[in-house]
Amino acid sequence: MRTSLAFLFSIVLLNISAQKASKAQASIYYEQQDYLKAKEYIDQAILNEKDKAKQSTWYLRGDIYNAIVTSRLGGKDLGVVNPEVEAFQAYKKALDFGEKSETRMNNTKRKMVMCKDIMMQEAVFFYNEGKFEESLYSIQNSIDACHYLKSDSTLESYTAAMIANKLERDDLVEKYYEDCIDRKYELVNSAEMLSMHYSMKNDYTNAHRVLDKAIKKHRTPDFTLTSSKLNLYLSEGKYAESLPYFETALSLQPDNYILYFARGSVLEQLGKPAQAEADYLKSLELKPDNFDANYNLGALYFNRGVEFNSNAPEDFTSEEYEKMILKRDAEFKKALGYFEKAQSIEPDDRGVLMALKNLYGQLNMMDEYMGVKKKLE
Repeated sequence: MRTSLAFLFSIVLLNISAQKASKAQASIYYEQQDYLKAKEYIDQAILNEKDKAKQSTWYLRGDIYNAIVTSRLGGKDLGVVNPEVEAFQAYKKALDFGEKSETRMNNTKRKMVMCKDIMMQEAVFFYNEGKFEESLYSIQNSIDACHYLKSDSTLESYTAAMIANKLERDDLVEKYYEDCIDRKYELVNSAEMLSMHYSMKNDYTNAHRVLDKAIKKHRTPDFTLTSSKLNLYLSEGKYAESLPYFETALSLQPDNYILYFARGSVLEQLGKPAQAEADYLKSLELKPDNFDANYNLGALYFNRGVEFNSNAPEDFTSEEYEKMILKRDAEFKKALGYFEKAQSIEPDDRGVLMALKNLYGQLNMMDEYMGVKKKLE
C-alpha cells in the first residue's frame, strides 16, 4: 500500500511540475518562434491557478497568439482559429491587472488595435462566405475591443446588425441598429432597415418610433425617411395619415410621377375622385406611358359614366334622359382613350381588355368589341 501511495504522490508532483513548467516552456518556444508549441504550453499554463493569476502569463499568451496572427498575415497560416480574438482577450486580461509602465501599456494597446481591425476583416470575410455564426463571433469581439479601447464602434455595430439579421437574431438586430441611429451612423439606412424589421413583425408602434426618431435627428427633410413613413401608413391602411408625408416627399421630388400616381390612388380610396384625377393627370404629364396611371384614370372616368347609368330617370324618352346619355358617353369616351393607351403599353393585359370590351359595347363600337372579344377567347 505504501508503494502505491508513493507512486500516486509522485504522479501528483509530476503534474504540478508540468503545470509550473508550462509557462516557462511556452516562453522558450515563443523565443524560438515555434508558435504552435508555445500555444500548446501557454494554453496549459492558464489552467494553473497560480499562473492564471499572474499578469505576465496573459502578456505572454497575447504575444504568442499575436505572433500567430502576424505569421498568417505574412502568408504562413498555422491553422489556429480566431488567434486575433485570443490575443485581444489575453492582452485585455493583462491590462486589467493594472499597468505601471505607460510605454508597455501603449505598445499593448497598439497590438490590440491591430487585433480589432483583423477581427473586423474576419467578420466581413466570414459574412461573404455565408458563415454568419463565425462572422457574428468576430464582430462582437471587435465591438468589445472598440469599447475597451474607447474607439468608435459605429461601423462595427452597423456590420453586426446586418449579420444578426442574417441569423434572425432579433434582439441583436434591434440593439445594433438602435446604436447606429442613436449615434447617427448611416442614420437613414439604419432607420429604414430597423423600421422594416419591426413592420415585418407587425410591430408598427416601434416601426414608427424608429422613423420618427431618425427624422428628428436628421433635422432636414429626407426623401427616404419620408417615403418609409408614408409607406408604413399605407401598409397599415391609414391613408389619411399618409397625406402629409406625400406633401413632403413631393416637395423634395416634384417630378416624381410615381408619387403622384400613388397619392391619386390614396385619394380615390378616401373618396376624393376630383383630387385623384388631378394627380393621375400630373403623373401622366410627367410620364405619358405610365400604364398604371392610364389604367386608373380610365377606370375613374368609366366609374363616373356608370354613376350616370345608376341615376338615370325612369322616363327613357325625356329630354333629361338624353342629357344624361350624352354626359355618360362623354365620360366613357374619356375612359376609352386612357384604356386604349394602357393597352398600347401592355397589349395582353386582361384587365384592360375586359374594360375595353365593356366600353366598346356601351358605345356601340361593334367591330372593336368583336376584335377584343376574340382576343380574350
